[in-house]
Amino acid sequence: MKKLFLSLLLFCGIATADEKTYEFYIEELPAICGSHEEVLRYAEDRSLIQLNYSLGRENSVPDGEPVFFVTYWVNEEVTQTMATINVPDSDQTCILYISFDVIHNEELLNKKKRIKRWR
Repeated sequence: MKKLFLSLLLFCGIATADEKTYEFYIEELPAICGSHEEVLRYAEDRSLIQLNYSLGRENSVPDGEPVFFVTYWVNEEVTQTMATINVPDSDQTCILYISFDVIHNEELLNKKKRIKRWR
């Protein structure tokens, strides 16, 4: 998890390619953590399935080294979500949030945009 926190610290002082800077700060979040297997068991008990994965990259840039993985979970009706995060070489996974009463952006969902899919 040290890599995650270092990446977050770097993110807070980020400067973009156009040299804009942002006044971000670290905030304590109510995340809960456990072994990867325990989080999978929790998701299964609540019928949550993995919707997508994404990478958090060093310095928050698209070509940075991967420093953490984010997984988005949903229930079958897509009315509940959960986001988890884990870092390479760790058996720990943290649940960042669980949310209910999801409202979808229908305009975005109806766009015929090509998306990356994993198999």
